[in-house]
Amino acid sequence: MIKLILPAILTIIGNIIFYLLIKKRVDRSIEQYKITYSGIFKEKIDIYREILDKSYRIKLLINRYHLTGDEKMGADFIKEIEAFINYYLKNQPFLSENMLDKLKKIRAEFQFIFDNSHQYYSLSKVRGISKEMRTEMTLKFFEAGNKFKTDNPFNELETVIIKEMRADLNTNNFEK
Repeated sequence: MIKLILPAILTIIGNIIFYLLIKKRVDRSIEQYKITYSGIFKEKIDIYREILDKSYRIKLLINRYHLTGDEKMGADFIKEIEAFINYYLKNQPFLSENMLDKLKKIRAEFQFIFDNSHQYYSLSKVRGISKEMRTEMTLKFFEAGNKFKTDNPFNELETVIIKEMRADLNTNNFEK
């Protein structure tokens, strides 16, 4: 009888030891991936929040610069745009293609607004500019100012960021 039970007991003990070794290795791997993933996840959320924050700051600067045309404000506006572009370029691996497309679009909008506002403020006081050119410059100036009042290019970017954040945070389950 011992000859029949001993191999069964040894097989059970061997399976338990094998199970514990594999389980320990798998648990360590899972824990390592959880730590890595949580770090990446937090970094991604921080990037989303920073992009939203930077876009709100630039939006405020755009409105102020467009209303006053102050030289210092224009320089601040350019610095903020450069910081915004550098930030999203550095963090491209964390951003979806859709979000990158929206960021490139918003960057073009910033440039359009700055160029037309700067041209208006710098050339509007110059004498000798034809009436047609002055009219065209004024129309582009008002078009630039109205970009964020009517077209609201920020809205598209904000919507994409918020949707991706909600998907990452899995907050859709909290809605009614």
